[in-house]
Amino acid sequence: MWLTLTPYSYSFKTPLETAHGRWSQREGIVITLLDATTGQRGRGEIAPLPWFGTETLDAALSYCTTWGTQLDLAVLPAVLAEIPDTFPACQFGLATAWLDLTQPTPPIALDIAQVAHLLPLTSEALTRLQDLQAQGATTFKCKIGVQDPEQEMAIWQTLSQQDQPQTQFRLDANGGLTPAIARQWLELAQVQGNVEFIEQPLAPAEFATMQALAQESDVMIALDESVTTFADLQRCYQQGWRGVYVLKPAIAGFPDRLIEFCQQHPIDLVCSSVFETAIGRQGALRVAQQLGSQRALGFGVNL
Repeated sequence: MWLTLTPYSYSFKTPLETAHGRWSQREGIVITLLDATTGQRGRGEIAPLPWFGTETLDAALSYCTTWGTQLDLAVLPAVLAEIPDTFPACQFGLATAWLDLTQPTPPIALDIAQVAHLLPLTSEALTRLQDLQAQGATTFKCKIGVQDPEQEMAIWQTLSQQDQPQTQFRLDANGGLTPAIARQWLELAQVQGNVEFIEQPLAPAEFATMQALAQESDVMIALDESVTTFADLQRCYQQGWRGVYVLKPAIAGFPDRLIEFCQQHPIDLVCSSVFETAIGRQGALRVAQQLGSQRALGFGVNL
């Protein structure tokens, strides 16, 4: 069996502004497995997010090149099992390529109402919101903790006051708020009444404060950066988090391990994108399909 690693890099049409800074370019690696006997191919994707705690692209590429270009089909499961947990994007990439080769499934398509649509808090936000609502979208995700808090709150209040009873918002801070500002957002969200949850208001190190905020407010809080890796997910569950978990399959490591954990522990979860290509997206959606969350998927990104 032949293994090919194809690094890629593409620029977003519109840079993404988050509390982590400006992100304008997505880089990753496409893995292709070719069974020379049957001619069948399987593809997966390594899409690291080092600022979330994954391996870097250079580290991933260096590690993957140790596999060589030819692998014995019989030993590939052993190669998979040896990928250390410090390389979660590599675990996902090779595992999904193997699944695509050995257990191919039809492409998964999503309806516009099945996903949360990214809505930057800019002057064009209202027009974008109304366009998406006209197409049937109901769930929207806004990045907060990027600009001046008062400015962000004013823009979001304008959006949230649109007379669409089914519309709900996810406010994603990427860990960029202070506890005081987080409380202001929670109070505002409670008044408006159309916030599904506030996502990762504080940095992962402030887990105890987020637990306290969750107990103080009727508005749901979701963890994101706090549950990047499988070990993070286990730790937060063991520490008693019973709010929402935003899981990114493409950087959460081995899909089967993630699926098994979520089946054994009935957590409130959302599966979300890491701005991977269509290859990684299909692998992540395959995981999401097996996890079966009733919440809108975090794949409404178009950058």
